[in-house]
Amino acid sequence: MELSQLQAFVSVAQNSSFSITAEQLHLTQPAISKRISSLEQQLNCELFHRLSHQVQLTETGKCLFPKAIKILQDVEDCKRFLQQLDGKVAGKLTIASSHHIGLHRLPEILKSYAKKYPEVELGFQFLESEQACEAVRLGKIELAVITLPLEQDEKLLTSKLWNDPLYCMVNDDHVMNNISPMTMEKLVSYPMLLPTKQTYTTQIIEQPFLNKNLKLNTSMTANDLESLRMLVEIGLGWSILPSSMLRPPLKIIPVKELKLSRNLGLVRHRDRSLSSSAKAMISLLESSRNFNN
Repeated sequence: MELSQLQAFVSVAQNSSFSITAEQLHLTQPAISKRISSLEQQLNCELFHRLSHQVQLTETGKCLFPKAIKILQDVEDCKRFLQQLDGKVAGKLTIASSHHIGLHRLPEILKSYAKKYPEVELGFQFLESEQACEAVRLGKIELAVITLPLEQDEKLLTSKLWNDPLYCMVNDDHVMNNISPMTMEKLVSYPMLLPTKQTYTTQIIEQPFLNKNLKLNTSMTANDLESLRMLVEIGLGWSILPSSMLRPPLKIIPVKELKLSRNLGLVRHRDRSLSSSAKAMISLLESSRNFNN
């Protein structure tokens, strides 16, 4: 059994696809198929049901999957441990961030990191916060800088870096500008633009309305806050956005009883040792905590 075979097996299981796995691992599809077939021959069992349009784990494959992930994670932990022995900040570091944090919080930090640690091969991914947490949990990435989840996952460690105030915003010629005082009861009578359902930010926004048995009049959703801002800007409704996104033609609508904010910060796996490159990134991020709130 080879690590390359286990890597291919885990990737196919996660993607339910040989072709997507081939793209991710920069190999041909026949090469991935050969690795899986060789692993099945060595184990004398079938790991996947190869259906016409999808690939599914067999019962044996389901049993192997968590053990294969553990083996690959242990190998990565071993590499990190050995890299730390000489105190050198080098190797590969893969991190993820939401679009908003990546655009508004990280550019100078990443620039400083790349300049200070040129021997680190830095990989960066834009992921929704929920996807980033899952990627850390599965060991696909080492660190995530995201909107922190409202409930703690036993597999993850979180650390708050910044508080991010949220405000009700509209286009400067929206009819809501003429209503004073604005209340939560009045807000729900107007079309709202909301982040995608089940996101941490949406949960934060919805909670105070649920507490008052009010239902938001959601007319449209978007995957990222930059898209929401654009929709508000052209007058399609109101939304609740971070203060960093306030610029003309947007205006804040004060709502006395509505005080919202979210915590932005770091997520890493509880049971995995950190590489020297990850520790250096965390140190740089934490040093920015007092300057970006």
